[in-house]
Amino acid sequence: MSSVFATYVGQHMPVLPVLLPFFTGVGLLAWGDGGADPALAAHKRAWARFVALSSVSLGLLVAIALVVRASGGELMVYRVGDWPAAYGVALLVDRLSAMMLLLTSLVAGPVL
Repeated sequence: MSSVFATYVGQHMPVLPVLLPFFTGVGLLAWGDGGADPALAAHKRAWARFVALSSVSLGLLVAIALVVRASGGELMVYRVGDWPAAYGVALLVDRLSAMMLLLTSLVAGPVL
């Protein structure tokens, strides 16, 4: 069972650096800021920091995994929606893009 999950995650890993910040941002917007109640606002800000830090940490792990896979010379292509190349978007992860993802993840931690 775990090998099926690992294969599934490995197959969809190139799209995770796009989806992870998107869903984190949507979730934090839906979470809100607590309104006028200062105690609730402080509690929600603390949880928002935790969620954001967790998202950045997970993004760093994904970036490291992509760098490891790309360092062997493997090109990972992810066709969004499985459309042909003339009509759809194709995400390509090579050594340079994997290193740029890692650099972005490393910078995002201290900025947060």
